[in-house]
Amino acid sequence: MQGRVRRSSFLFLVLPLGAVLMWSAWVVAAAGSSLRIFYTASVKGYIDQCGCRYNPTGGIGRRATFVQRNTDSSVPMILLDGGDVIGEESAVERMQTTYLFRAMKEMGYRTIGVGPRDFAYGVAYLREAERTFGFTFTCANLVDDATGRTLFAPHVVERVSGKGGFRRAAATVRVGVVNVMGQDRLPLTVPSDPILRVTPPVPAVQNAVATLRPQTDVIVVMVYGTQQLLDSVRAVPGVGVVLATRPLRLPDQWVSFNRTNVVGYSSFQGRGVGKIDISLAGPHRITSGRGEMAMMTADIPDQPRMAELKREFEAWKARNAGGDR
Repeated sequence: MQGRVRRSSFLFLVLPLGAVLMWSAWVVAAAGSSLRIFYTASVKGYIDQCGCRYNPTGGIGRRATFVQRNTDSSVPMILLDGGDVIGEESAVERMQTTYLFRAMKEMGYRTIGVGPRDFAYGVAYLREAERTFGFTFTCANLVDDATGRTLFAPHVVERVSGKGGFRRAAATVRVGVVNVMGQDRLPLTVPSDPILRVTPPVPAVQNAVATLRPQTDVIVVMVYGTQQLLDSVRAVPGVGVVLATRPLRLPDQWVSFNRTNVVGYSSFQGRGVGKIDISLAGPHRITSGRGEMAMMTADIPDQPRMAELKREFEAWKARNAGGDR
């Protein structure tokens, strides 16, 4: 009887201790999380290298290889595109953009910002791409002039996870994503139905942050605008990462951290892929941020599936060579 009491007492003490250890592991994972962000912008329908005479860079094949090589299964990861993803106004470029979307879906993109050049094929094309590929297009300050409502989702929340291990819970990071464009960037290919209006971007960011902050761990804002607008958005409390999605002058640093938030600048035509790593001490508490803009050069081989998609597109183009280019 005494032995049973001792064993029962032992179990009574050990089981809560085990629960505490498990809870502690979860807390450490939540309070010491990290996040890796891959980002692109202003790709403009390119699926192959740029047409540069020397050292052509870019392409979906190299991009997929780079993302695969730099993905750590233990680190939560998100892929974002900041818009101007659409190609030029021709049948061939429209099909090329569709192949780009196919590639992006297979790479793992889910959220795409809307840029001022993304209406070349009309709003209906973007809606169809959302349905077909499972994307969410987003812009917080692009509204239907008749209703005042945003044409696309004003913001998005993605939950991304890394794998756990012994005494280490799987970390999940809730990422809020906002996209805005400057008022000087009225859509250059303006659809007539509906008529669109660009509202002030900073208040749009402030409103989105107020909504997202209680339900997220970090907020990423993609900004298609001037350096002045970038600085204004960076100053909004609660903004953790700012991605400059409009090609600006070559920055002194592609990625910088100021102890509060991180800024990353973008390449164009898919020539480079941005990579940012941040560490979180808790929700909206970034303790470190570092990254790079990796140019997709010839030393990065094409990922086989992406090479297959490019061959498929070239075959389509050969069959339709007499059509509108």
